[in-house]
Amino acid sequence: MKYLLLLFVTVSVLFSAQLRAESCATGMGTVCMDGLQRGNSVTLTATNRESYEVTITVNATLKNMRSSVPLPYTRTLPGNFNGPIATLTANPTGAWTWSYRFNWSPGSLNARHDPATIYDLPYKGTQHVNQGFHGSFSHTGDFEYAVDFGMPVGTPVYAAREGLVVGTRSNMPEGGPDRKYQNSANFVLIRHPDGTIGSYDHFKTGGVTVAVGTQVTRGQLIGYAGITGFTGGPHLHFVVFRAKDGMSRESFPLKFATVTGTVSPVEGADYSSVGTSSQTNFPPNPVDTPTESSNVTGALKVCGSFANNTPADCRLDFRTSEKIYFYVPIQKKGVYTLKASFNKPFEKYIPVEVEVKSEPTWSFSYFWITPSAERNPSGTWEATIYVNGRVENSVRFTAR
Repeated sequence: MKYLLLLFVTVSVLFSAQLRAESCATGMGTVCMDGLQRGNSVTLTATNRESYEVTITVNATLKNMRSSVPLPYTRTLPGNFNGPIATLTANPTGAWTWSYRFNWSPGSLNARHDPATIYDLPYKGTQHVNQGFHGSFSHTGDFEYAVDFGMPVGTPVYAAREGLVVGTRSNMPEGGPDRKYQNSANFVLIRHPDGTIGSYDHFKTGGVTVAVGTQVTRGQLIGYAGITGFTGGPHLHFVVFRAKDGMSRESFPLKFATVTGTVSPVEGADYSSVGTSSQTNFPPNPVDTPTESSNVTGALKVCGSFANNTPADCRLDFRTSEKIYFYVPIQKKGVYTLKASFNKPFEKYIPVEVEVKSEPTWSFSYFWITPSAERNPSGTWEATIYVNGRVENSVRFTAR
């Protein structure tokens, strides 16, 4: 799913009367280290060029030297921190050498998530959970409690919890199911009162509407969903975390308020935000005013049967021999060119595509695929719907 958050830089310097070795690591921001050697000692200085807290882990390879702090050394740096963090001192006799390396991650060691916190859904209306906690696609390790909400490009995104905006990016233009895009997601980082950070990812280019330093309330508009970064389709990736050290972080299981009560999100389920009616109406998007194809379709379903205009046996796990139906509700009737593309997002695969033109009276359309008839039938599939050539929604399922 993602851009790299964990950054690794190594600098090696051999003995000299005076040497300087500065390195910066970039990703969701920039953190730098500077090793300044004067005589028989080296001062390691850290610079956090971001306004938010980051946690850094520094290690060094020393010959005939000692460190003023135990190595590896981990600490949280406040926003805009610039100062010494360690001194390396050579023994009085014998040759000596030194090198250092560091990793950093957003967030604080001191954050403590309150498990009683109930989050708002980060959208208005109803959306589908493409990938939930412990999702096999990418929600492991640092991201084990992340949630992917399927959203058409341009869908408004709202703050799920109040806090301070500590990081944003909205100038990345590209994305796709290739790890070359792992560092290319547009995002918003919000620091909560308990010190944890809420990360909202994959915003559209130019689709972030808040600035660093803004105090936001629950339900406040923060941007518009997109398809930037490492992703197989348009969605919002949401995770709450704290830093464990400069190389890893801890994410937390979350509960959300919905129209049916408080839930822990389940992959494959649809959830409606509090106050949602049967018809979802989004406010105008000042960044990119929707065209006729925006929000034409509703929540997509993948089902085992379709009879009497009704989908049934809807799930996300199938046998490769089954005929799998892709149900597309049309919530804004009209004449559109609808295209379904069946792809394998984590493999090099030529998509299977089917296209139809809708009639003004249609309230739904559906497509199907039998994986066993295709090359490499088993694995993760993704069905994406295009309306008039524009990506609108997607859903993933598995064939075994």
